[in-house]
Amino acid sequence: MQDAYTKLGWRYHPIIAGASDQDGNMTFYHQDHGNNNEWGFSTVTSGGRENDAVTVPAIRLSSWLKEHIKGRNIPEKAFLAGKNRISPAVVMKFDIEGSEYSLFPDLMFTGTLCSVVDYAFGEYHPWRVQQTLPDKETGRGGLNLSPGRKAKLYWENLMLAFSSLRNDDCKTKKIDHLDDESYHMDGVPLPEVK
Repeated sequence: MQDAYTKLGWRYHPIIAGASDQDGNMTFYHQDHGNNNEWGFSTVTSGGRENDAVTVPAIRLSSWLKEHIKGRNIPEKAFLAGKNRISPAVVMKFDIEGSEYSLFPDLMFTGTLCSVVDYAFGEYHPWRVQQTLPDKETGRGGLNLSPGRKAKLYWENLMLAFSSLRNDDCKTKKIDHLDDESYHMDGVPLPEVK
């Protein structure tokens, strides 16, 4: 996929790991027997589904963004020409099956979100929240958000805190909730790489 996007002149960087607020491993569960492009793949088990566990490496996304994206060489050439000219930007899509509840505070409190990302969009999952326990040695971390209303309020307040920033030194102008999964059924193939 990276070759296909490079052919279009896009700088695309897939991360072959789970996005987290810490380095380590994450466990995901298959929940739809391979149907629907793994729509049911989640960090929480679901009653009445297959729940086959898969452990994947996880990276602390804030550290990865600082190391690989923040200091990058920005191309001088902008996309398109004339009045439709678009300057290079860092756009982050998130659909991380409940991990956004611990990931976004880390991105915010480390300053990574405001210093690296221009625009973020994705899906939040109030029904996929799993309780995480604090670290045994440091006592830090951990969330106790029951799925549903409590998780939704937490996310809404996190976004409210972000939107209340009064300084103009935050690159991130907006975080949108956008859940569009129509692309996988649109019949448009990726560009061919020759």
